[in-house]
Amino acid sequence: MKSFVSIYHFKSYIRYYLQAKSNNYIHSDFVFKWYQAIRQNSEVIMDSFAKELIGFFSTTSIEYIIRTRHYLNVKDWFILNDRNFIDFFENKNQEYLWTSKLNFLVISSKAASKLDCKLIPFIQSYLSESSALIMTGIRDSKLSFENWNLLQANEGFNITIDFGDLGFLFRINNRSPKQHFILR
Repeated sequence: MKSFVSIYHFKSYIRYYLQAKSNNYIHSDFVFKWYQAIRQNSEVIMDSFAKELIGFFSTTSIEYIIRTRHYLNVKDWFILNDRNFIDFFENKNQEYLWTSKLNFLVISSKAASKLDCKLIPFIQSYLSESSALIMTGIRDSKLSFENWNLLQANEGFNITIDFGDLGFLFRINNRSPKQHFILR
């Protein structure tokens, strides 16, 4: 089974690489500015949010996630990983019932592989009107990639960006047309 996962991961990444475009092909002002902000070589501030990411994500993923959070000036955030997945979805633990909606949700690759299409409306019910959802490891397995495609196709997200191993989904406003980018 292990070789199947690595072969799928390799083939999926090759397909991504052949389709991916550089920043020269970005026609959305929001996406262009966001892309410039996350690709800069500035120092990443290691706050409590950043420390929670360590151990679940690669260094590059952490930098992009943190820079996206700072670019959007996000205060409310949550990291959904394989450890808290059951509490979040199955037990509906009170710890996860926020008084206000989330602006920023990060889903680890292990948690992403456990998602199914019935959970997408539940996830969206926790997100505010202007929010971001980041899914890591979108090409780690066939199931993770299928879940990424379900989220990407969902009408609740205006802008979706495939960044190889990271998937970014944004809810900007209801008037913005649905746009999908595959970027390097």
